[in-house]
Amino acid sequence: MKFVFFNLFFILSIKAEVNPVDVAFAECENSFFSSEQWNNGSFNRRAFESFRNMSPECQQMFSENENAVGFLQQRLDDYYDNAIDRGLTVDEEEYYRNHEILGTEPSPERVAKIQSNRETAKARCGGEKAVDQREKLPPVRNQGSIGWCYAFSTADLVSYETGENISANHIAQMNNMAIRQEAVVHGLKNSVTSLMSGTTEENHLGVNNLSEGLAMASDTPTNRESGLEHLSYRRVRDRGGFCRESDLPSGTAEGEGLGDAIEVFHELDAELVEARGSEEEKILIAQRFCQENQALIQNYFPNGFDTNVVDALANAEGGDSFNYLSQQQCNDKIPLNEEIRVGSGTIDEIDHALDQGGIISVAYYTDMLGVPSEVSDTGEPIESHSSTIVGRKWDESSGRCQYLLRNSWGEDCAQYSNQAQIDCESGSLWVYEDELSAHTYESSALSKYVK
Repeated sequence: MKFVFFNLFFILSIKAEVNPVDVAFAECENSFFSSEQWNNGSFNRRAFESFRNMSPECQQMFSENENAVGFLQQRLDDYYDNAIDRGLTVDEEEYYRNHEILGTEPSPERVAKIQSNRETAKARCGGEKAVDQREKLPPVRNQGSIGWCYAFSTADLVSYETGENISANHIAQMNNMAIRQEAVVHGLKNSVTSLMSGTTEENHLGVNNLSEGLAMASDTPTNRESGLEHLSYRRVRDRGGFCRESDLPSGTAEGEGLGDAIEVFHELDAELVEARGSEEEKILIAQRFCQENQALIQNYFPNGFDTNVVDALANAEGGDSFNYLSQQQCNDKIPLNEEIRVGSGTIDEIDHALDQGGIISVAYYTDMLGVPSEVSDTGEPIESHSSTIVGRKWDESSGRCQYLLRNSWGEDCAQYSNQAQIDCESGSLWVYEDELSAHTYESSALSKYVK
């Protein structure tokens, strides 16, 4: 998706002399970019939705401006023509409406292709090809304020394959631990000496020897710092397997979300750092923390601890106490020896995974869900998210394929109420295939479900 729009309209406003026409156009331009339609929903549809909700006077001014018409024409070409050429189903009525806005006529060849795609797609995603794998997964999760969507989608992949409710919290904690190990090996944090010390660092990070750290540091620095599904999956798999949700909860608990809970522990970490060297003070800090946060500790660490929790916190040495305590929670880890393969997130890849009886994780831009996204200098959205695709069906009313996106924002559908291109069912979202394809840039699935 190559969009250039910000500079376009701003350039229109730069005139040698200001006159009433320029002022009026600038006001229309401002109404365009500040409208609810522009700031919510699918990025590619924003231009037309915003235009249709402008005043008749502003619509007239835009339709008479060559650059504005060119901007709208580019949106039409980038989105609809591209989707149609790739065999996807689109909203035919909207396609006609948008040509009407531009004052142009859609070509008969393009209309014939739309209708041909519809017949092919109905056989591809309807009837016996319809899939819904929700019953094979735990209830929709809620990541709350924590930015670990990759861990939640990875947990879905593993939960589906093993039949166990896998902890996203554990995947993220182990992934963070592994990144810390890799950073140590590369000299980015601490030192190689601390990695080999066999004392607090060994207990905290679970490092057995230098070779493990070196083995995990084979990725590029960019990949090491990312939270992609295939990397976090491999890091957890190679460290003994996956933890159950019942051992290390990752959903939103009563009163506190996971992100809020971790922040509470980070405040403790800061206090312990300040008290470094004073054992008595650290013990007092840990005792007070346990008294004030007893319910929180019980919610997120249901299995208790082999040692007294006060001693455990005090001995964390002001590192990452939440991660430190998390390492003691898993009773019997779930092994899984499959590989995860990464793709570009095409509809063909998604269809293949579903046809093989699997599910697939996709990474996409959040404006698909009606969440405004910041944009790069070239106008591309940069706010991304990942979820799993667990189903598909044919929507007869629109003549389009829909895919079932299992999100990790809880079961509340009100947060998607401004997005007309989504049908929400308790936190799982039916998304039209052209929308999904336009926003998705990567996929991850177990290798058995990949071509």
